[in-house]
Amino acid sequence: MQYIEKLNWEPTDWNVWFTVTIDGRAPFRTWNFRERQGFPDGEIDLVKQCLIDEQNALCAYCQKRIDLKNSSVDHLLPHSLNSIFSTNYHNLVAVCKDSSVIEGKAHCDTVKKSTPHPHLIFWNNALAGETKSHPYFLTIPYTGQVLAKDQNEINLKIQIDSFIEILNLDHQHLRDERKEYFDPLYKNFVKMGRTQGINYCRLQIKEILNKPSQPFRQFLLISLHQLIGTR
Repeated sequence: MQYIEKLNWEPTDWNVWFTVTIDGRAPFRTWNFRERQGFPDGEIDLVKQCLIDEQNALCAYCQKRIDLKNSSVDHLLPHSLNSIFSTNYHNLVAVCKDSSVIEGKAHCDTVKKSTPHPHLIFWNNALAGETKSHPYFLTIPYTGQVLAKDQNEINLKIQIDSFIEILNLDHQHLRDERKEYFDPLYKNFVKMGRTQGINYCRLQIKEILNKPSQPFRQFLLISLHQLIGTR
């Protein structure tokens, strides 16, 4: 649910991190770090940290906070479908590793595996901002749910539904975590009158927009916009 702003070029040393020379062959790029004989350990951590930094330490899919220990590197276009893009900078994002299996499903990369999905995370005009809500997602903030917003274009609605379904973004584990972040905001909101409540929500929106590392920031922004609409 967050926009990933990629550079127009590969980061410094990106090619070095993926290049190997084995058994006298010419140097070549590979995703398989186990082939990096004679090289220092930790190249995958360098790649992952680079992606984590550009994503403000948030999962590319659900916006949970991530670090080196609780994340993995995911191919947007799965390796099994096009190995040429396995090391392509614009095809790689950092995502959370989820161990919470509820009703047989986890979320994000753990459940996605090799399934391709719509690249909504690169649609920068989709983000909720100071004066607009998200055009593709709705929330039920009191339960932590994320839903697809109705669209005039049916194919777009199908893509949004697929994005949520493939990544299991409505996983109970995610609902519970989102709700923990939203509940304090809501408790403050309900104590206020109409004008004060709306101004409070607008102030919270500004603060979240000024904090790129805020976990579940799009969920919170959408939910706050919805609260403003109720007053």
